[in-house]
Amino acid sequence: GIAAMGLFLLFKSRKKAALITLLVISLPVALSFMPQSWHERMSTIKTYNEDASALGRLDSWKFSFQQALDRPLTGGGFEVFAGRLDAHSIYFEILGEHGFIGLILFLSLGVMAWRTGGWIVKNCKDQPELKWLSDLASMLQVCLIGYAVGGTFLGLAYFDLYYHLVAMLAICKVLYLKAQAGEVNAVSQGKGAPWFPKRDATKKVAVK
Repeated sequence: GIAAMGLFLLFKSRKKAALITLLVISLPVALSFMPQSWHERMSTIKTYNEDASALGRLDSWKFSFQQALDRPLTGGGFEVFAGRLDAHSIYFEILGEHGFIGLILFLSLGVMAWRTGGWIVKNCKDQPELKWLSDLASMLQVCLIGYAVGGTFLGLAYFDLYYHLVAMLAICKVLYLKAQAGEVNAVSQGKGAPWFPKRDATKKVAVK
């Protein structure tokens, strides 16, 4: 997950050389501070067929797929993993609990959120006053990558932060459209404070 996010940041960064230098320096340092137990755990990837945890994940995924085959429209329901430790994947969790249709809806939500972020970045590209909005959308995309990749091996399909990210991207698009329609100010007093509603100076505010 970290590697995928780092690659996307590198791709989007306006200062690629500086970011590459930072990654080259920080990665060996970070690895040197990892405990021995972490290195031992990573080494089990080569012998996953001898690791009980890895086999348990594969078993859960097979169980999820079978649930979807048995009930392709609805899946096994929210309690289908009650007798197991975890689904060990956001994708297999949705597949087992909500079937193929549920998985399609789940994936579609992520794809649409991603495309919304790309749409915002593209439309803000030639508008300096909206640079902050473009940067925000890009960073939200970075978060989506982390969730999509990291969630491959974690059962966090209902992690609320992910849905917050989706909502934030939708709000960003609404704010962009409002700015283009002149309903809000993109920049306030040249200081970059965003999105103060425009006010009609001729209107008086009644004080009670």
